[in-house]
Amino acid sequence: MAAITIPAPARAARPATRRTVAPAARVQHASAPAPAPVRLTRRGRRLVRTGVVVLALLVVLAVSLLGRTPAGAGSDAAVPATVQVIVQPGDTLWSIAKGAAPGDDVRATIERIATLNNLDSKSVVPGQTLVVPAPAR
Repeated sequence: MAAITIPAPARAARPATRRTVAPAARVQHASAPAPAPVRLTRRGRRLVRTGVVVLALLVVLAVSLLGRTPAGAGSDAAVPATVQVIVQPGDTLWSIAKGAAPGDDVRATIERIATLNNLDSKSVVPGQTLVVPAPAR
């Protein structure tokens, strides 16, 4: 007897599975539509408005502070007059302050001289040049 072979049933073709790609990995092509514009919530719009107002106030403040001139800068009366004095042997800061402003408090005049000359100590050296307030006329 001859062997009879029965053909195996044909397999049905599997449907192609579609792989999904994560949104971050998608590549936009030139033909892809442009993304939608950003839309702000009510809270976001309020925050932007507040930021703009704060920035404007800072600009106004900076302009007012930088553009400000000292009061009476144009008049000579507001700027105290000063003179230069060369320290002589035997001079002290006390004697120089007393001669510069005879009617004023000597301690206040010494502090003013120290401030004008950026002095760290209250001692002076002969030959040193000091800027002192001019005597009242």
